[in-house]
Formats: sequence, C-alpha cells, structure tokens
Amino acid sequence: MKGVERLLSVRYDPDLRSQDTLLFADSWGHIDLLRSFFVGWDGEELDCIQYLQLRGKVYPFSVSGLCLRRNTKRDSFIWSRGKGTWLISEPHQEQIVFWDGLLEVKTGGHQYLDDGKNAVQIMVFMNEDYPLPTSEISSADS
Repeated sequence: MKGVERLLSVRYDPDLRSQDTLLFADSWGHIDLLRSFFVGWDGEELDCIQYLQLRGKVYPFSVSGLCLRRNTKRDSFIWSRGKGTWLISEPHQEQIVFWDGLLEVKTGGHQYLDDGKNAVQIMVFMNEDYPLPTSEISSADS
C-alpha cells in the first residue's frame, strides 16, 4: 500500500479462519514493539492498547480496550462489546517473550499468542497480506 503510513493494527475479527480472533498485524518494527511490551511487563493491570499508543503508531479497529492482568492459576481471554480482558500467567508471558522465530525471519508469518483453549484466539501477523478495508485506510489517514 504505497503512500499509506504503517500502523500496528489491532482488530477483532469474528471469523478469521472460522474463529473469533484478536489480531495484531503489521511490519517487523511494530510487532517488535508488541514483543518488547511483554518483555518488560511486570503483570500490573493496564490497558495494552493505551500503553502501545504512547510508544508507537497503533490503530485499533473494533477494539476499544485490551486489559491485561497477571493470573497465577490459568490463562483466559474474555471479549465483550469491543473490549478484551486477557489474564496471563507468568509462564505464558515468557512463551510470548521468546517467540523469536517470527521476529528472526523478518519476511513474514504469523504466530498464535494464546494456548488455543479460549473461544477467542489471539494472533500476530507480520508482513503478511491482511489488507485494511478501504474505509479503514481513509480513517487511519485522517
């Protein structure tokens, strides 16, 4: 998309690969920003979208918030009315931190960030064709 500024797209897709999906998508630099967040996160409750927006260009589409919290017992993800609540155990956070394969490739790919046990899957797409609809591009440019 020549001439369009690159943004980390955070979107909720109710039917990506036949499953509800929270998706983070963009180029290597923005995906590394997301990974860097998990490297330094100490488990305190915060809104991940707001945090990332303070550090880079983030475009949330049909996502108004993503609350992250440490949970010592199990991982879970709840989606309701444009907001997600993701409870992450420390071992799961460490798995996300060490997703080195995706970032080492630098050409393109995707990775699941969840354990596959929740109704909503969480994925990262890097340098893969996941185009923004025309209406999203025009509102992202304004």
